[in-house]
Amino acid sequence: MKRILFALILVVFIASQGLAQDGFLIKVSPLTPQETNLIKESGVIAIAKTADYYLAEATSENLEYFKSVGISYQVLDDEAEFSLYYFIWAKPGEDISRYLDQIKEKVTVLEAEGSRAIVKGYPKRIEELTSSGLSIKLIKKKPLPIKSEEEYPFTAKAKISAYSPLINQIIQKVTTGKLYDYVADLSGENEVLIGGIPETLLTRYTYTEGCDQAAQYIKEKLESYGLTAWYDTFTIPKKFPGYIRDIISTTDG
Repeated sequence: MKRILFALILVVFIASQGLAQDGFLIKVSPLTPQETNLIKESGVIAIAKTADYYLAEATSENLEYFKSVGISYQVLDDEAEFSLYYFIWAKPGEDISRYLDQIKEKVTVLEAEGSRAIVKGYPKRIEELTSSGLSIKLIKKKPLPIKSEEEYPFTAKAKISAYSPLINQIIQKVTTGKLYDYVADLSGENEVLIGGIPETLLTRYTYTEGCDQAAQYIKEKLESYGLTAWYDTFTIPKKFPGYIRDIISTTDG
């Protein structure tokens, strides 16, 4: 019985090793529409696209095919099936090399070039890097279409951007502390000003005074940012006994 159990464990171990070694994260840069078609026909799964290359999951068979048709590629990792990957960007105008020692303390760096790095590791460890002003993005393992530049409409080409300084500035303004304060304001932990009067939101149950006060607080908070905000009040006959109020605010961009 022990021998049978040992044999089963050995078979499972060998099989798992074989699977782990057959999943690769690769970087491939098609230079012509013909190369793009060859990459598409190879069966690799593209999971990210930048202005310069695709990141894709590939098998040994895929790589052999690339060699046979003369497609160049770079293997970044050989544990694609079981790993989580992220892009990490430095602050605008900075090189990612400035942060490499700090990044390597948290995660495995697969590539670092210019303002961006590709890493793998545990989400919690990676998210800790945002405290240094770095921007992160999970590379979702969702298949992307493989197309040549000629196949993208003009508007789509404009959207293929690896980094946006404006978006990064917006992200840097969102901090855990600010999010906590907003929740504390709405949950009654903090005293807030509503219509210029100090109030504590002890409840936000529908149809209570606290619910209306919370709506007013949100509206006034949006207006304090220079936005136009208004109430959208409506009723649902036969469902609820009173009105329901949403707060709406829009901005161009």
